[in-house]
Amino acid sequence: MREIKILGLNLRDYTVRETLHLVDQYLKSGVLNTIEYVSAQMIMSAEKDSRQKEWLESMDILVYCDSDIIRAANVTSRSRLKEIENNSFLKEFLKKLVRSGYNIFISGGTNSGKTTFLNALSAYIPADERVITIEDSAELQIQQVENLIRLETRTANPQGEGAITIGDLIRASLRMNPSRIIVGEVRGKEALELLNSYNTGHDGGMSSGHGNSPADMLARLETMVLMGADLPLAAIRSQIASALDVVIHLGRLRDKSRKVLWIVEVDDYEEGQIRLHTLYRFEDGALRKKGELKNREKLERAGEEV
Repeated sequence: MREIKILGLNLRDYTVRETLHLVDQYLKSGVLNTIEYVSAQMIMSAEKDSRQKEWLESMDILVYCDSDIIRAANVTSRSRLKEIENNSFLKEFLKKLVRSGYNIFISGGTNSGKTTFLNALSAYIPADERVITIEDSAELQIQQVENLIRLETRTANPQGEGAITIGDLIRASLRMNPSRIIVGEVRGKEALELLNSYNTGHDGGMSSGHGNSPADMLARLETMVLMGADLPLAAIRSQIASALDVVIHLGRLRDKSRKVLWIVEVDDYEEGQIRLHTLYRFEDGALRKKGELKNREKLERAGEEV
């Protein structure tokens, strides 16, 4: 049985094509902003799990067709962008960083909203650029860029052959003349390929990863690189400091709200350590400015006001 639930209104007898067209129209109109994917098994288990059922019913739009993947879009899933919009100075600051081609890494714990925030930042990418997204499963929704290439990983077949990893896709994307490369999340040895791409003239990259703080995220990147290559720690830290420009750390508060907790600039590698310069810090219930951006070369090259 096929059912479409939009903003509390149940619509029946829609074909799959009509359903996707309807979702597309809502996305373009701005009513819906982010697409998330939910496995069909979750609907099956929701019948037995009341908490999961409540979560599914809280979604503003549900689209599911027989045993296919459920496509669900949440009207409030871009609250991150609203958080940025409400802080005019922060909005202009992040907008300039994205448009000027700073390499931005988003860190945070599980369910802290990293992908959603990455989606929000992608709204500032100039529409005339050639953007390549690389993900395990398509979650990023970049609407304003026409020259957009989406790459997804592939698992191995039953014989253990044919797998395509994040690292494979990053290497392939370098030959596609990208203006910028966006990697949904790094979890393992593909971190080495990510750093290599950033250090070979590909500016404007964005990615995310799990970490408890900006410093912890950089330490985890070191571990990920070591999964793929036996390199001296000094060389790895030097590559990280050269590749990344800004780290944005997200977290969940006790009231279960998701907030930007840190924005730090990745400074030079000195005396065996990567220097971090705090730009913003969440204190006393608000994100407060703590310092000025030091590396302004990309801003100047992009013609942005410093």
